Amino acid sequence: MPVPETTVLDVLHKALEHQGLRPRFYDFRRENCVLVTAQDGTVIVINDPDGDNLHTPLSQYEGLLVCRYGHHVDPDDPGATDTEHERVVFSTPDSLRHAELPAVLADMAAMLRAVVAEAARPLEVPPVSTLLINALDPVGLTGEFTSLGGGTTGVYVDLRDGTHLLITDPEGTRIGYPAREHTGLLVCRYPDDDLGCWETVYDSRSTDAVRDVREAVTAITTAARSPLRT
Repeated sequence: MPVPETTVLDVLHKALEHQGLRPRFYDFRRENCVLVTAQDGTVIVINDPDGDNLHTPLSQYEGLLVCRYGHHVDPDDPGATDTEHERVVFSTPDSLRHAELPAVLADMAAMLRAVVAEAARPLEVPPVSTLLINALDPVGLTGEFTSLGGGTTGVYVDLRDGTHLLITDPEGTRIGYPAREHTGLLVCRYPDDDLGCWETVYDSRSTDAVRDVREAVTAITTAARSPLRT
C-alpha cells in the first residue's frame, strides 16, 4: 500500500505546534488555511499564495502567504467580514515555487521565523473611534467621527431605513480617546436629526475596548434589521 506523500499542511502544523503557537485549520472565504492567534489576540492567517489548498504535497510546493489582521477582526472567525489584512508578514518568492525539497524546507523555516516574531509583536490599538469605524465598514456601515459641540464627540452612522446611530462613551460625551481609557460604549438610535435617544441599541461598562467594539457592532447589525421602536 503506497505511503501518502507529506503535505505542506503536515509540515506547517507540526512546526507551528512545536513553537507553541496552537494552529487551527480554518475555511477562510472558501480557502483552506491555518490560523495562529498572536499574543495580543489578533489573528495571523497562513495560506498558499493562490488560496488553493495547503494539502498540496511538498513536491508540488506553491509557496506560502502570511497575513495579519487588525484588532477589529474577530480572531475566531476572521473571514466573517470582508476586510483587508493589516499587513503581509511573509510571502514566498516566485522563484521558489516547485523548488527542490531543501529550498522548500528553507522557505518554510523562514516563514516560521516570521510568524513566531509577528505573534510576539503587539499591534498598536487605535483610538476607540477608529476601532469602531474600521469594524463598521466590513458589515456595510459607514461610521463618521463627528463633533456635537461643547467638546462632545461621537461616531455617527446612517442606517438604510433613514434612522441614525450615535456612538459615544457611557456618559455620552466622547469617543476619540485611547483604547486604554475605555470604560464602555453607548449606542443610541434615533430618527431624522433628533439626537434624543429613542432606542438604546447597546450599553456597556466594559474596559476591553476591542471586545466591546466587536459586541457593539454585532448589536448594531442586529438592530439595523429591525424598525426603530418608538
